[in-house]
Amino acid sequence: MSPSTNAPLTGQVAVVTGASSGIGAVIAKHLGALGAAVAVNYRKDEHRASAVRDEIISGGGSAIIVRGDVTVEQEMLDLAAEVRFGLGPVGILVCNAYGSPSALAQPLLDPVGVSVATADQLLCTLLPVRACLDDLRATEGNVVLIGSHVSRLPDPYVPAITIAKAAQDATRLVLARQLGEYGVRVNTVAPGAIRTETNADILSEERWTGMAATAPLRRGTVAQDVAEAVGYLSGPAARQVTGAYLAVDGGEVCV
Repeated sequence: MSPSTNAPLTGQVAVVTGASSGIGAVIAKHLGALGAAVAVNYRKDEHRASAVRDEIISGGGSAIIVRGDVTVEQEMLDLAAEVRFGLGPVGILVCNAYGSPSALAQPLLDPVGVSVATADQLLCTLLPVRACLDDLRATEGNVVLIGSHVSRLPDPYVPAITIAKAAQDATRLVLARQLGEYGVRVNTVAPGAIRTETNADILSEERWTGMAATAPLRRGTVAQDVAEAVGYLSGPAARQVTGAYLAVDGGEVCV
């Protein structure tokens, strides 16, 4: 039986890294609403991850929580095994978690800071993909990377993140070509500026509102916008889409 249009991800298992709060939590809940069984990954905050899981379940979905540091290979291998045992083989992998948030606060182009930020970003991308690769091949699944429009619209306030996300963009293209022969799709959702707990110190409400006012659509990006883009790329409507960079920023990248 084909999944319904209201629940196009029914029968699929999704892993969302860094899903205990912020954008990741919103993505996890949206995928659950679309019918996917969701593994809510967290590193430290089990309480908040459990709240996300419980909200998915209370809405009629299926979810578990799975602890794991996305920068540690063995923990990602353990995560994949736990998800496979608890929900089934992974068919959707959303690489949302980012390593050290300290890179956000670097105002200057520091070579060490850039190196750390870039290495963290690549680990957060490649280790979950490698851990879930057998499942993704078996299910002809898909990977969605959560990037940032700063990779194409450089931001002097966060130079390390800008460069790290550009490295992630290159990784997307390589993975899409390498994994395409197995039917695995790899795409990026690149949000504009979204206020979260992590960046609240450097992205004030006033600055966010000002940025939104200059975007072609004249409105700011919120986490739900990102979640819906992830839902589209994860579903059957995007079955012929791979290697894509989907900017979700109200048109900022195009100006």
